Amino acid sequence: MTTKLSQLVAISTWNLFNRETIILSVQVLLFTLAGFYAGMKAQDKFNQRNFNRGLLMLLSLIGAILILRAVTQEA
Repeated sequence: MTTKLSQLVAISTWNLFNRETIILSVQVLLFTLAGFYAGMKAQDKFNQRNFNRGLLMLLSLIGAILILRAVTQEA
């Protein structure tokens, strides 16, 4: 929470807080909350071990994509 408050102060200081930024932030927040809710519901319906494996596979895939993007990105 402290980190987010300091980021809010920095964004406000740098005049990056405008209508588009606020709208995008709210949209991302709503998307994130929907994903969190879906994950909590899915966790209750699946075997905990299988859920953890699936989550690990998803995070590994995301990590591999990020590494690939960093390696192939031009300077």
